[in-house]
Amino acid sequence: MNQFALELGSILELEAKQQIAAVLWSALASVLSLSTRFGR
Repeated sequence: MNQFALELGSILELEAKQQIAAVLWSALASVLSLSTRFGR
């Protein structure tokens, strides 16, 4: 049971990191698009 909990925790941690990375990438893309839009 403890091993299963550890594996589940690692999977959830990995998914959380992927979601955080996706949010950061979308924010970076929006900032880049805004900077290029206002830069010209």
